[in-house]
Amino acid sequence: MARKLRKFLLLFLAFICIYLIFGEHGLWRMWRLKRKERELRREVAEIEARRKLLEEERKRLEEGDPELIEKLARERYGMVKPGEKVYIILPPPEGRK
Repeated sequence: MARKLRKFLLLFLAFICIYLIFGEHGLWRMWRLKRKERELRREVAEIEARRKLLEEERKRLEEGDPELIEKLARERYGMVKPGEKVYIILPPPEGRK
């Protein structure tokens, strides 16, 4: 009888341990959720930094910053000043490196 009780308690404790580790609210899930939270916080920080840069750029554009306007015109729209020469570097043809 004591042997059956010991076996039952051992199985019960094993079940409880497995549930505490791998259950719906177990340690494994909590570890994964904490890792996901860290990733999301890092992503939010990156997005916030990008948003801040864009906000500063927007303010400079609203104020009419000529350097920024020229930079954007050159980079985004390929504009050049009169008399400037534009050099376009083409990629090597396929098969040659």
